[in-house]
Amino acid sequence: MKKVIALFLSLTFVFSLMSCATKSDDKKPTVGDGPDQKYLEDVSFEGEDIVIRFALSKATIGDYTDKEWISCMVDNITGETVADNIYRRNEIIKNQLGIEIEVVETAAQDKFSDTVKPVLMSGDDAYDWLWAQQSKDVDLCTQGFLYDLNKLGDKNYVDISADWWASGYIKNIQYKNELYWVTGPLALNYAGGTDGMFINARIYDTKLSEKYGSIYDLVREGKWTIDTLAEMSSTVFDDKDTSGSITAGDVYGVAFNSSWSIMQLLIGSGLECSSRNADGSLDFKVVSTNSKLIDIIQKTYNIFYSTPGISTVRWTSSEEFINGNQLAMFGSVGTLEAFREMEDDFYLIPLPKYDLDQPEYRSSVGDNVQIMGLAYTCQNIEAATATLELMAYYSAQMVTHSYYDEALKYKYTRDEEAAEMIDLIADCAYTDFVLIWEWKIWGTLWIRYSAFSPSASSTIKKGESQVKATLKTILDKLDELAQTEFGI
Repeated sequence: MKKVIALFLSLTFVFSLMSCATKSDDKKPTVGDGPDQKYLEDVSFEGEDIVIRFALSKATIGDYTDKEWISCMVDNITGETVADNIYRRNEIIKNQLGIEIEVVETAAQDKFSDTVKPVLMSGDDAYDWLWAQQSKDVDLCTQGFLYDLNKLGDKNYVDISADWWASGYIKNIQYKNELYWVTGPLALNYAGGTDGMFINARIYDTKLSEKYGSIYDLVREGKWTIDTLAEMSSTVFDDKDTSGSITAGDVYGVAFNSSWSIMQLLIGSGLECSSRNADGSLDFKVVSTNSKLIDIIQKTYNIFYSTPGISTVRWTSSEEFINGNQLAMFGSVGTLEAFREMEDDFYLIPLPKYDLDQPEYRSSVGDNVQIMGLAYTCQNIEAATATLELMAYYSAQMVTHSYYDEALKYKYTRDEEAAEMIDLIADCAYTDFVLIWEWKIWGTLWIRYSAFSPSASSTIKKGESQVKATLKTILDKLDELAQTEFGI
């Protein structure tokens, strides 16, 4: 993933960004109406009356509801550059392949699997692609509802080695040689889904810059750590009502604004849950004997629950940050859009490192990432795979550029150095099989819940046998499916 995202971003990092006060139309990135080059030009299904149908999982909160919809389908030209380029992308594909594209089912992210499974079980060929969500729907493949793309031979046009796919992420979602799910910048909540931290510029500049200097230089020098975040939080804490704790109206450092914030903190600190053996099988690391895991949990927990100026309320909204009362906030790069009307300026930087010895920053990838799987009831495999491949290819040429440069870097940032940080955050993206499958493997035993505590070691030990058994069931099922022939 790291190389793939970095490639997309390095291609787009060509514009000089101005501060919010000085941006003007002559600095606005330009976006073409179509692709530079055609692809799969010899593939056509003209005259076959084929409709490629998508079932779409949509977020239940925040602006991602719209982002997840338009990643797949836009109904008409609206004047919004990103959406218009997605509309044009689909029109190019429809004309080139001689097919139609429709979204025939949408469901909230926590209802998607329950919505599509009865249809799939009935054998109805209502769906070609399941545009699902990582955390809730990844196990649809183990239930036998998806084709293994690696078994489709020349009927499969999806080329995960190509730059427009997130090949690193895809390899981590795979087990051995199966290929049920793909994703990449085609999905806007993947493109904007890497995580960093937002820093209130007014609070930082007035209370911290004299000691720490430029926040961007601090990051470049590798000195942005969880200890530094704790020091800053304690320094800026202003207990306005002298209550001795953080209450409404106080100025403070940071808070967990969702359970995912804990994962952002831990992954940024170097958390690793699994690694691969030579044959693609899994080495499971999240067990009680993993001393590095326990050290990371204990240190981050102790810092967050003992430092004045860090809120331990679960879970807070982004309003305190937007209103200028909170120094730092966890969030994905795509969160930039939510701060368009924020009065204070802000900086965007990577997640803090565990300590100065950690060699590089790490960015988590949100668990609401969209993943695409080919429904096993699909009747037009060649047309379906060609359609998705072209969606990814033309997105790379038309949409990724406009999303990063036109939207994230030009419209939503407040200073020219934030663009460099967007590249850095994307370049440091990290995930692995256990992180991707976390909900299915751990449930409420997962680190971000009961195991994020002073008794992390004993909590993990207590649930270890159950977690190992669940993981073994998943892997055994994947091994069983690997022996299945589709007979296409």
